[in-house]
Amino acid sequence: MAVPFKTALLLCAMLAAPTYAAELYCEGGTVPVEQLREAQAQEFDAITLSASTVSQELALCLSDADPEIRDDLGYGGLTSLLRSDQLTHSEIRALRDDLYARLETESDDGFAEPFIAIVLSEIARTDRIDRY
Repeated sequence: MAVPFKTALLLCAMLAAPTYAAELYCEGGTVPVEQLREAQAQEFDAITLSASTVSQELALCLSDADPEIRDDLGYGGLTSLLRSDQLTHSEIRALRDDLYARLETESDDGFAEPFIAIVLSEIARTDRIDRY
């Protein structure tokens, strides 16, 4: 059975066209996950985003079902920011308040609450070392 010329031409065009992966964002986020990973790889130095924006975006990753995003990027990134003193006292307070609010209203997916609690313990550690 012969394939009609137009069908064959369309198939060739589809196969030759570049494919673009959709950018992945943490739920409710505005910064692509890949950009957050790049920032984390640079230890959040020399990045175009403010530390406040990065911390808020990483906090959104705490509810992701993908452990690489939730554990490594969300939790790991926030821990790095907090332990390297890259957040101001007011940014830490804003992050803390946001996490407390999310803890009270988070969905029942079961991912966010434990990680929010762990990040809150990191914030408490930061306060113990340098009161904010």
